[in-house]
Amino acid sequence: MTTNLPLQKNGTAHADSASRLWLLLLCTDAAFILLHIIYFQTELLNNSLYSLSRDNGYAEFFQYVKFLWIVLLLIGIVKSTRTAGYLAWTLLFIYFLTDDAFQLHENLGRNIARNLDFVPPMSIRLQDVGELIVTAVAGAILIPLLILAFWCGSMLFRKVSVDLVMFLAVLVFVGVVVDLVHEAVGAEGMLDHLVFRIIEEGGEMIVASAILWYIFLLSMKNGNIGWYLHERLRTTLLGLAKIP
Repeated sequence: MTTNLPLQKNGTAHADSASRLWLLLLCTDAAFILLHIIYFQTELLNNSLYSLSRDNGYAEFFQYVKFLWIVLLLIGIVKSTRTAGYLAWTLLFIYFLTDDAFQLHENLGRNIARNLDFVPPMSIRLQDVGELIVTAVAGAILIPLLILAFWCGSMLFRKVSVDLVMFLAVLVFVGVVVDLVHEAVGAEGMLDHLVFRIIEEGGEMIVASAILWYIFLLSMKNGNIGWYLHERLRTTLLGLAKIP
């Protein structure tokens, strides 16, 4: 019994460190969202860098830092666990980092849109179509690598991958689906800045923070968290289904 105490203490310490990081990230995200609201609703801030939607703004720079740390932590996990499958996830987050930092899908999408000659439905811009094409091409390259890594990976790696896919599904929803709805609705004014922008940009920030928290905990636990989000979600849903 006593021989397990150091391991239990280490596990608790790692969980506490990850929880503190998660709280710090969430508070910082909330602060940026609040600054965005103050910028658009008051005259206290007159610098557009406070806007969540500003390219290379303060909030977006914080996103760069998150993705950079995710990449560095994943590289460390590859080395510590000797699990090559994490390289596929590393490449994916390197793409996210470079895409955010250099606006790859926006710039390439703009170039593609110039060569398109049709009217998209639901008020969607040709620019949006071009960006979707760029995202689809990137997915066509990266998704097969992730599938191969999943197929060849251990059970632990597969469980982690399912959790990360859940995070990505939420990220795609707020970053792509909500954005398309935003363009289709043609929101302006308060509906634009205080609803759609916060859901899109703020949602992406919170999801990125959740991913960083998860990868940090995974790194601290040497690739074995001991519990997995998709299993807890399934247990919760099954429990709710049994409630009369």
